[in-house]
This record gives sequence, C-alpha cells and structure tokens, in this order.
Amino acid sequence: MISSRHLQVLAAVIRQGSATGAAAELNLSQPTVSKAVKRLEDVAGMRLFERIEGRLRPTAEAVILAREAERLSEEMTAFQSLVTDIRNRGGGPFRLATAPAFSATIVPRAVVAMAAANPDLRILVNVEAPPLILENAASGRIDLGVVHYTEEEPLAATVPLSSGRIIAIMRPDHELAAKAVLQREDLKGRALIAYRGNLPFARSIRERLIPDDPAPTISIEAEPTTLLRDLVRLGSGIALVDEFSLWFEQWSDLAVRPIKPAVEVMMAVVHVRGRPLTTAASTFITHLEEVIARGRKSGLSMRR
Repeated sequence: MISSRHLQVLAAVIRQGSATGAAAELNLSQPTVSKAVKRLEDVAGMRLFERIEGRLRPTAEAVILAREAERLSEEMTAFQSLVTDIRNRGGGPFRLATAPAFSATIVPRAVVAMAAANPDLRILVNVEAPPLILENAASGRIDLGVVHYTEEEPLAATVPLSSGRIIAIMRPDHELAAKAVLQREDLKGRALIAYRGNLPFARSIRERLIPDDPAPTISIEAEPTTLLRDLVRLGSGIALVDEFSLWFEQWSDLAVRPIKPAVEVMMAVVHVRGRPLTTAASTFITHLEEVIARGRKSGLSMRR
C-alpha cells in the first residue's frame, strides 16, 4: 500500500536528484529514503527512477505520479487546516470568491463588516474569473461566489441580489461628453473599451447595446472595471461599465453618462446546489445586501 510518506519521498527525490538530498530535506536517513523508493516502485509495478552516475533521474511516469502526489498533498494540508479550524473555532473558514468587477468596492466592504461582526471567523477571499467561480461553487469548493448573473449559469444555485445599469464613462474632453444622455446610435463607429467577450454577461451587453452599421470598434477588452476606468483616463476611448463600481468611488475626473435604451445587469451570489447555505454564507449575504442598499441610496450622479 502506498502511504503519504511514500509520496513525500517521491517528490523530494525528484526535487533533490538523490536519496541523500531527499533524506536531508525530509530529516530521514538515506537508507530509509532508498527503501521507500524501492517499496514505491514495487507497489507501482514500474521503474520510477533511472540511476545515472550516482543521480536518480525520474522517469516520465514518476513525474506524472509526483504531480498528482503534490495535488493530494495540498488537499491533505487543506483538510488538516479545516480540522484545526473546526476544533479551535467550532467551524471551518468561510470560503468566498468574487468576480473582479466586484473586488474593488462592494465585496471588500461586506468582508470588512463580516470580519468585524465575527472576529473568530477565518475568511478566505479569492478574486477569480466567473467561470471558475461557477465551477468551484457547483463543486462545493467555495461557500459563496459573487458574480454577474445571466441565464447561462446552470452549474450552481443562484441568488440574485441587485440590478445595475450599464453606463458609459469617458474623458470630459470627449465629444460625446457634451451629451447628458447617450443613445445607442451614438456609439456607432466609436472606439469602445468593454468587458471581455468570453464573459456571459458581457455578451449579453453587446447583443443589447452595441449597434450595427457601422459597428463600433471594441479596441480593448479588459477586466476589472477599475482597469477599464484607467484605460479611459489614458485616452483609449469610451468604456461601457456597470454602475456598481461607481457607487463608492469618486471618478470626478471622468464624464459618466447613462445610455438609452437602458441595459441592466444583475449582481448575484452562487453556491452549491442541493445543500443549505452555511450560517457564514447567509450572514455574508446579509452584509452584501446592506452594502448594496448603502450604495444604491447614495445613488450614481452623472458627472462632468
């Protein structure tokens, strides 16, 4: 039977290139490491190392096994951390992932409120691409994900939270800044900065807002919203962004304009299907809703 110690030895020998080096790394004797390598080869039924001039060179099979061993080791470390959290804190960490679009304004405020109200809770936050968030939520690897909602997201259970308008931002010296409201036709033939087209909500925006004949030139695709903002500041054109990112930010150096017909996007949280939300996840949703209410109450003033 292969043990976790065998896998540790395998990885160490590949890193060090010798049983002596692996023994020093693992604080074991050289004979113990050599026996572990021999035992692993016997159980696996294949040669894992070529012995060349006193060095142990891994075979292709050994490299594949070591890669999987590293993954298993990471999972075991995470499991041990979870056990420690449950023993010491009465529950595991709250695992949260957010799409880049919400990572600068709404989510940080909710996390701060969550941490202040629950000082003993460990919060793990990642900024991830929406497709990865959906995958991790569906598999239960995260407790909650914050994304733009579209009807193309069947993988995970979805809780819509708030809708927001798509708006245009530009430098105040742009000729369209003279208009109080932009029409869809105003975008014809213009250089646009937009969210990446591989995002479902971004595709929806393009289908409903970007005109044809002549179609605007989407010169740059980017994320998060703060990057689109900075590209506009540097003179790259007009950016189409959601209003969530402007609720708590002062973009006073830019012209912010509504677009007609209005196009709205939905902010939502996702989680694994078929399981009730954890107490921490439910609590975090409450904090998110409070932050959203403050943002919506403050409103979005069209500037410059």
